[in-house]
Amino acid sequence: AWGRPRVIACSQACLEPFAESGAVRRQATVVYNGVEEVRLFSGPPHESPVIGMIGRIHPDKGVMDLLDAVPEVICAFPEARFRFIGPRVDPEFSKLVDEHAAGVASQCGVACIEFTGEAATPCAAFAGLDLLVAPSRREAASRVVMEAFSAGVPVVASDAGGLPEVVGRDGVIFPAGDSGKLAAVIIRVLLDPTLRQRMIQAGRRSYEQRWSVDRFRQAI
Repeated sequence: AWGRPRVIACSQACLEPFAESGAVRRQATVVYNGVEEVRLFSGPPHESPVIGMIGRIHPDKGVMDLLDAVPEVICAFPEARFRFIGPRVDPEFSKLVDEHAAGVASQCGVACIEFTGEAATPCAAFAGLDLLVAPSRREAASRVVMEAFSAGVPVVASDAGGLPEVVGRDGVIFPAGDSGKLAAVIIRVLLDPTLRQRMIQAGRRSYEQRWSVDRFRQAI
């Protein structure tokens, strides 16, 4: 028995590189992560909606894709602001991001983009957000999305990796790398308060049923 350990994966997407008939798949069980509850519940959207991305400033996280979506969103919502929350891990990529962000802001004619660095707590990260965007190009299973559901922040996410497994029908999915589709879904959610409220309620139910730490511990 010790020679045949169980394999625990945090999403079905993590198992895709392995052969269906191979040892890893035969021994594998998917146990999705659980997160502590974020005690923060969003009210009506602000007059100047804040669209946030929480994660490392890294190519895998789709930072550039969200920046490319900014001009179209600003055309529809001139008061919108984009907040990037997370640590910088690659100086060269950070320089490219800053240059691109400056070019986008200049194109829009407003200071609509801010980089705040890593937040001290999940509550601090989500405070003031009207929408969370998870535009990753690669993702195993996003804890940030689970936290957003808990906090009552609606979610727009790419179809990369395990994101669709986590988001399901409780958020809005767009094709990874397609900044035009990303801009369109952001605008759609911001324009439709009824849709936004349904997403908040569905996300909260999803957290209570699927993403709590207690559920995770029991599954492990």
